[in-house]
Amino acid sequence: MPGMALQLRDLVFRYAGERFALKVPRLDLAAGEHIAITGPSGCGKTTLLRLASGILIPESGTVQAAETILSSLPEAARRRFRLLHIGLVFQTFELVPYLNVRDNILLPFRVSPDLRLSGTVRDRAVALAKETGIAHLLDQSPAEISQGERQRIALCRALITDPALILADEPTGSLDPQNQQRAVALLHEQARQAGATLIMVTHEPSLLGGFDRHLPLPDLQVA
Repeated sequence: MPGMALQLRDLVFRYAGERFALKVPRLDLAAGEHIAITGPSGCGKTTLLRLASGILIPESGTVQAAETILSSLPEAARRRFRLLHIGLVFQTFELVPYLNVRDNILLPFRVSPDLRLSGTVRDRAVALAKETGIAHLLDQSPAEISQGERQRIALCRALITDPALILADEPTGSLDPQNQQRAVALLHEQARQAGATLIMVTHEPSLLGGFDRHLPLPDLQVA
């Protein structure tokens, strides 16, 4: 699948028992577009990415990825769609502690019966690790390495499937300025090579230059 268009319509989401509410009347992303989302802590940036990926379901409104109404699918179908088409960089990394770095990068191929783990995929994992500066850590455990190195594992894992949609939640938060630029350049490069759509949440103004658009939350109503 080439880059994935994304449409959010009349979206409302609330966490049970909390006053917080995220409302997005309209958001349209063209296939292959790169956008950055910024805003103060607690305004809903992470929630927006989780809605866009189908991890969360809105109280009302729709999330459409390409031709799929993601918000209408049952949980198992949303998970399958994510594994096949979406690359996620979680703010908390979500690494598996008992797997080494290499197997954490290859995790989508180990949990999805629809993805085939081949020699080409293994080579791509090594290439991504080299580009992010963690190739020397491939046989180590996540517990043995730094926070910034764990963040780069999460970045490699998000890119390993050549996803049509890349959702990156603060992918540079634990990195020094040089590695911040390196990580974002890799996101742009890999997304452009695949024609993928890229959404990145960031607090860093210095990282906004390479994006097609910069969208602030909470005031988000764009097309």
